[in-house]
Amino acid sequence: MKQKEAQKLQKLYKQKEFELGLTHSKLSKLMDLDKSQISHMLNGRNPINLHRGLQFCECLKIELKDFSPRLVKEAALLSRAYSGKVNGITGDVCFLVGEDMDTIKRCLNGEENSVQNIFWPGKHSSKTY
Repeated sequence: MKQKEAQKLQKLYKQKEFELGLTHSKLSKLMDLDKSQISHMLNGRNPINLHRGLQFCECLKIELKDFSPRLVKEAALLSRAYSGKVNGITGDVCFLVGEDMDTIKRCLNGEENSVQNIFWPGKHSSKTY
């Protein structure tokens, strides 16, 4: 499965690299990774987790569904797990994206410093912030 995802992602990268002016070096800086780590993910040597998948999406201007049904399912599970009432706020939390699970837990506990790690693509209300 990771080989198939990597092949699709690598194909998308090749299609977008000139259009977006990307190189492995630029991508590694944007994603805060070594060039070898980028290469290993694009070649299927290392698996791509949801956080890295979303970073690739942002950098390449693509969507998860374009290369990874597995990550789409993972994102949907995360969304369902945290939809509803969180910290007294009722609504749907679509994605909680952090460096690690501790960041996500801090977001859910309402710690102010972790608010920038929430991506909420729906309508925003004053309670969003």
